Amino acid sequence: MGDFVESFLFVCALAMPLLVLSLLIRRFRKVDVSLLILYLGIYLGLSLAGDFVVGNHGGSDWRRQWCPKFLVEEYVSFSGRTKTSITTIGALFWPCLVLDRLIWHRTMEADV
Repeated sequence: MGDFVESFLFVCALAMPLLVLSLLIRRFRKVDVSLLILYLGIYLGLSLAGDFVVGNHGGSDWRRQWCPKFLVEEYVSFSGRTKTSITTIGALFWPCLVLDRLIWHRTMEADV
């Protein structure tokens, strides 16, 4: 439970400047809402096309992580372990990815 609270507070701290900025720009409120809906809609489509991937986080720590299509890629490290990495496009959607993994598609231990 502590990890969830820390992650949630971290996401809120990073999202706060965006919320304050959108409140300051009242003139373009319709544009802001439209862009937010478009942003969330694109992420939702990519998330629905994704799947769970088994990745190694060191030693015998294997986890099943949700990987939205085109946002997270799977690769093999020099040690021969399967890992995941956020792509450049995924960096634009990382707040959605973090919330998605915390709320909807939780990361689980994998039986390897």
